[in-house]
Amino acid sequence: MLKTDKRDALTLANHLYNQLEKGIQVADKTQLVRRAVPPSGAAAQLKGLTRHRYELMQESTQRKNKLIAICDELFPEFTSILKNPTLPSALSIREKFPTPQAIATATITALCEARVGTRPSNENLMRLQQLAAQSIGTKDVSRQRGLILEQKQMMKELKLLQEHLEELDTEICHIVEHSREGQILLSMQVIGPIQAAAIISAIGHIDNFASAAALKSYQKRSHLRQFQWRRLRSRPDSTTSVGWRVRHSCFPGSL
Repeated sequence: MLKTDKRDALTLANHLYNQLEKGIQVADKTQLVRRAVPPSGAAAQLKGLTRHRYELMQESTQRKNKLIAICDELFPEFTSILKNPTLPSALSIREKFPTPQAIATATITALCEARVGTRPSNENLMRLQQLAAQSIGTKDVSRQRGLILEQKQMMKELKLLQEHLEELDTEICHIVEHSREGQILLSMQVIGPIQAAAIISAIGHIDNFASAAALKSYQKRSHLRQFQWRRLRSRPDSTTSVGWRVRHSCFPGSL
């Protein structure tokens, strides 16, 4: 309700006082007022953490996109062997051998030591060297120096962001696993700790919803729509959506 002057504010104040303090009933259900219950302890904690996690994810995506752009300019053939140039093994090779010339002149042993795990295979590493020797990436030395420095800084920033995300995820998981609402959500196998944290922080307190239908209505209006409940199923052949299970776990009497 938009308050344009003192009269509107007074009308609203009287409306709230009559219902909340005096308990006067109203015939029009659209004018019904209910007290808002403060967020639960878990929801209050998770609200800030999930928002911060979203921001870190955005920052991480920006760094990855920049690293992909640098790779496209320095060594565009790199993705023929390593499809995602921002995965750990790809970043490790790029960090130690930042240019196609460095890869082409490196020994196969050095390249094997640079990779993470066993991928790419020795055969693919040899193929990568062949592509590096014939790369059409930028040959301008000045431009290469600028790109190498930028790539080095982007990798450090991405690594730091990933460390912060890991620390944040650990804290979020701990809060969810030790809260009642978190345990209810985690009992649904298709919902993980991070999804549960987002749901809990968005709902705040389940007592703010008089029924499962009220929670369903809020779900449709709020950013909870991003979870696309209908696409999440408890099992492939199930006709019961996760949204239904969440609502009726909180409101068993509505079954």
